[in-house]
Amino acid sequence: MIATLQHRHLAIAAAEAWCVAIQTVLARALHYERAARRDESNSFEYTAALQWRNAAELFGPDALAGEYCWRQWERIMQLPRRLAGPIGAFPSLS
Repeated sequence: MIATLQHRHLAIAAAEAWCVAIQTVLARALHYERAARRDESNSFEYTAALQWRNAAELFGPDALAGEYCWRQWERIMQLPRRLAGPIGAFPSLS
């Protein structure tokens, strides 16, 4: 009984930690998005593009918000998203 109760508390603590981590990532992504809008309104286009990219990477590839941020990056940079990575880094062929 005690072992089961301890496992339950550990599971609850792990779930709470996971929720806090997700909330932290989303808050950071929203921070980058707000900074991108501010930078773009102040005519700092390339700084805004960097902020859009950071937000997109935090939102993740499957999120609609991430897709929106990538489109903003593409609009500013006038480049396709596949060129957002480091120079010389190519996707694996496997």
